[in-house]
Amino acid sequence: MLYLYWTIIFNTLTSFFFHSSANATPIPCFANSSITTLESLISCFDTFTVTEGFYSEETYAKAQPAPAESAAWIQAVRSMLNSASGDCTLITVPDILASSYTITPFLNQYCVLHELDSSEGVYIKGWGLMVVPLASTTLTLPNVHISTPHPIFDLHTPQQAAALFAGAGVRSLLVSGRIRTALLNQTDCIHPSGNGTVYYKTDPAHDDKEPFVVASKEIYRYQHAKGEGVFIQMHGKGASSCPQDTMFLSSGLGRSTSSLTWYTTSPGPTLPIRHLQQNLRTTFPEWNISLPTDSECDLTATTNVVGRYINGVEESRVCVEGATADSATGEFIHIEQAIVARGQEAYERWVNVLVETFGRGGS
Repeated sequence: MLYLYWTIIFNTLTSFFFHSSANATPIPCFANSSITTLESLISCFDTFTVTEGFYSEETYAKAQPAPAESAAWIQAVRSMLNSASGDCTLITVPDILASSYTITPFLNQYCVLHELDSSEGVYIKGWGLMVVPLASTTLTLPNVHISTPHPIFDLHTPQQAAALFAGAGVRSLLVSGRIRTALLNQTDCIHPSGNGTVYYKTDPAHDDKEPFVVASKEIYRYQHAKGEGVFIQMHGKGASSCPQDTMFLSSGLGRSTSSLTWYTTSPGPTLPIRHLQQNLRTTFPEWNISLPTDSECDLTATTNVVGRYINGVEESRVCVEGATADSATGEFIHIEQAIVARGQEAYERWVNVLVETFGRGGS
């Protein structure tokens, strides 16, 4: 009986720890000959995003990077940014990640850091993917970085970000690999102030342990070793959320007197977000495009952990301390959009706005 008991335990544990690898299926996006644009490649990978409620606490813990894996993930992100060889095959993934992640060239224009396999139709790890241009020396916007933390939930934002990254000549693109509700447990990081609100462990806007956040911080550190940058997070809002605004832009500050002064007066007019709003309004006159000074919309990103970090909050304090007007850098731009602003019809005008705002002679 004791032998039978331990046999059952052993088989259960073996099944648990080897389930993903035993059922791994190669992700076929690069093998699909119909994929001829970066936008369509990102659309393909987007279908493998870890879905709502997929994780239990145990499977989430298994998918999360161990400390050595997290260090390797940071190293892979840094290697992508440091590459100037014009050859993606010369960028190496650390050995500890080599069975899960690789770097693949695409269209002889981009290097893509991506997961190799899926299981049950979703990423096995779900840490996300990253894209950099093959030739980084001729970029139009070498100091701009675009990311999308909420695939599926914020519909079409990965595809939009890919189109803007490619069209405007942006330095990096980062896309999360998990829907924000992949684990339906409250995060230990940001605690909501209102009843009925839940910030989930797999929401990279509110959990500092998400691999998307780890990568975002490394992108920031890389950029700041070279000079100031612009870090744009693309989000999507539902029709009933701030319906008066087609787009709502913020930099992670709320509506305190000092915050509103920051947006309007000091530093106010010199802020990248102000220039972006002006150019968006000129290009999309049919839309209402607001800042916290113009609208009562509450999507101000004050609890966004990447925004807090970029705005000068110490890394160890991002879960408990918000940014202030004294610490805010203006480099973080959080964009909430109605569905129309994320559509393909707007891509070309969006690209023109980014180049006008952040290109030579812009912000």
